[in-house]
Amino acid sequence: MVEDTESPTVDMVTPLATEVTPIDNTATVLAIEWLSAAQAIEFHRPLTSSPKLEALHARLRTRVARLTVDRLMAPDIEAAAAIVEEG
Repeated sequence: MVEDTESPTVDMVTPLATEVTPIDNTATVLAIEWLSAAQAIEFHRPLTSSPKLEALHARLRTRVARLTVDRLMAPDIEAAAAIVEEG
């Protein structure tokens, strides 16, 4: 149990945090969010979103197929992150 005067520490976090650059992490987080949003758009078809969002959705789908069955998501995340990094 941690006393009121003590702060809990996590010694493993600092070394791990230095291995990931902030921009790498940001692109990955954005990629995951983008994949989630794209999947949500698919669930709401035949409804459509704004033209700009539909264009982004189409751009993502040129490299990442719609998720229809369980599969490893790492390749999808990497592909989406690459698009994010390309701009």
